[in-house]
Amino acid sequence: MEVDGSYSELTLKPRQHKTNWIISHVSNVNLFIDEQIDLVVHATDIQNLPDPLPKGVEHTITDDGTSQSISFGDGENFLSIHHAQALSINSN
Repeated sequence: MEVDGSYSELTLKPRQHKTNWIISHVSNVNLFIDEQIDLVVHATDIQNLPDPLPKGVEHTITDDGTSQSISFGDGENFLSIHHAQALSINSN
């Protein structure tokens, strides 16, 4: 799925773990995840990245200087977020 948000706020609560999304041009992205999710979040041109991440959810972070990837579980699915004001990641 691809979403162009015209700089509006967006709340995501993925219920199915088999999903791949591309989201761009939103003001704030609020992502709610559960402990069983297999997801890699690719963040590019995000002014405020999440800090801290939810406790109890295993994750790894890679940063190449221009983008940041946050992996949850095996990271079999992806969520790409581009050109956003802020990203927050919360646990359900």
